Amino acid sequence: MPAVGISTDGVNETATRGRAKAGIDSLRGDNELWGGRMVNSVNPENSTQLEVLAYPLEGAQRCEISGDPMGRFLAIEQGYPETADGGRA
Repeated sequence: MPAVGISTDGVNETATRGRAKAGIDSLRGDNELWGGRMVNSVNPENSTQLEVLAYPLEGAQRCEISGDPMGRFLAIEQGYPETADGGRA
């Protein structure tokens, strides 16, 4: 059975790691789709900060973990999501 991808409706598909590095302000407020393996989480006041080891996404938006990672990124979620359930972000 083929994998079902995540809907990309409303997602800025031009967002890349290089573009984010060059000027994150140009992406603020956009919806982007990034993926990888969660390697760390911390809980500052009223939020959770996830450190993610980035991997490219294949057609169904699943991480291609057989290749080399592309770096790391931080994702900040308001509140406290359960981090023990997912090694992938």
